[in-house]
This record gives sequence, structure tokens and C-alpha cells, in this order.
Amino acid sequence: MGDEATPPQIPAPFPVRIIRGVDSNGTHVEIHSPGNQAAVNAAKAAAAPWHKKNNQALDFITNAVGDNLLYLVKRANYAAEAWASLRTALQPSNSIQVLAIKQ
Repeated sequence: MGDEATPPQIPAPFPVRIIRGVDSNGTHVEIHSPGNQAAVNAAKAAAAPWHKKNNQALDFITNAVGDNLLYLVKRANYAAEAWASLRTALQPSNSIQVLAIKQ
């Protein structure tokens, strides 16, 4: 699975903070920490197309498997996870050996 299978990174939000204190001269000081809500919003907007395609692929996989295999994919958050779960469960454990023997 390539980069397309990896979900985009959204930074963890941290709020605007105001830190108040007194400096060494006895002067009251306020320091403003701006937060990162703009960066979080921009990352979410940039990730929206990826999430839309992921949800479509996950729906396709979920609808394609029978009820007897649904337990393998129903808890997956990403299509790549669902696909990997199906591959692990359904791929024969000796498939590499079989391929080597056929050649």
C-alpha cells in the first residue's frame, strides 16, 4: 500500500492562551500564544478529498463482502485497514511457496 493509503496528518489543535505574570522588574506582563486553529482548519480542508475517496472505497469494500466476512472490515476506519484485514484472513499461508513451486 502506498502513500494514497496513508491518511493525511491533521495537527492536534491547541487553543489561544494568555499567560500573565510579573517580570523581574515587578511589571505585569501578558504573553499571547496564538494557537493553531487556522492550521488545523487548513489541514482538514486539504484532507477532505482524501477522506471522501477513502469513505467511498471503504463503502465499496464493505458492500462487496458477504455477511460472513463483514466482521473483518466493520471496525476499519480506513479502506487500507479493511483491505489488509481481508488479505490477512483470506490469503493462504503458503501462497508464496505455491508461487515458487509453479515457477
